[in-house]
Amino acid sequence: MRSADLTLALLSNDQQATLRVQGRSMWPVLVAGDHVVIEPRKEYKVGDLVAFDNGRESLVVHRLIACRDGLCRTRGDYLVQADPWLDRQQLVGVVVDVKRGWTSALYHKIFAPLWMASIHKRLRRRRAENRTWALSGRVTYLLYRTVLRPFSPSVRIVLAAPSEPREVQLPDGLTLKSGYLNELYDQLVESGLELPKHYNDSTYGMVAFDGLSEVACAWSSQVDDQYATLHDSYVLAQYRGRGLAKLLADCMFDYRSTNATMLVSVQHHNAASLAKNKRAGFQEIGREYRLRLWPTQKVWTKLSSKTGCEHLVDAWLRNGEARVRR
Repeated sequence: MRSADLTLALLSNDQQATLRVQGRSMWPVLVAGDHVVIEPRKEYKVGDLVAFDNGRESLVVHRLIACRDGLCRTRGDYLVQADPWLDRQQLVGVVVDVKRGWTSALYHKIFAPLWMASIHKRLRRRRAENRTWALSGRVTYLLYRTVLRPFSPSVRIVLAAPSEPREVQLPDGLTLKSGYLNELYDQLVESGLELPKHYNDSTYGMVAFDGLSEVACAWSSQVDDQYATLHDSYVLAQYRGRGLAKLLADCMFDYRSTNATMLVSVQHHNAASLAKNKRAGFQEIGREYRLRLWPTQKVWTKLSSKTGCEHLVDAWLRNGEARVRR
């Protein structure tokens, strides 16, 4: 018998149940060691802290972020990616009270501010990245960051390819939805997918769905009638290696007019993006060199273009001047 079965038995009899919090998915609202009181409910609203049964040993307590068509979606406050869609019947109650011991209360008092939470989250990611490093690896990385990187040039390769109709075939089980970024923004924020850092009102995108979950997206913005720029594609980790990035790029080519030229820029060391863009038909038209001054300030820029590609590079520069960061 699972420990969750005892809690479910209490809730099914309209009695309150108490659970001990484990993990950090709801930090800093809930801290490991807290005890939450769960009360059965028939109605739920977005923003509630709900408990649900997903078949594990114990119940999960996350925040309700969306409800539609008898389905609900939750996400831990400390997590980036939302949980899979749940059937409404899997929700078993709402958190109505939190009881803290002195250790968890002290921890919550110190780290509750949001700015402390963001710092802690970054440190946690860096620690996870460096967990498998040897001491020599950490020392080398520290020297690189403090001595070499501030003065090493950053090289970006500018690519171009003509827009043309392309045959697009989705893998089995996936569906495609398209629209302007302003229309899809709220839904994608809940998905865990990254959004373009620079965009404007013409930014149009394609989003791949596996059931009701967003798994990949790609975006393009119009420079003028003749040129458009392709933003980075984003694919959830478990769906990478299936060609979704190139597939979405082909969709963007098919969407833009046939007389338009698509422009994109990538870091010279990003071999995966370079290979993906080459498969999509992009060719190099120029390079941009930027020297960094500590810590990240760019002190000069030099842009070179291949012979006959000056007009394409000019269009890419115009897009850089007009793009909006929001």
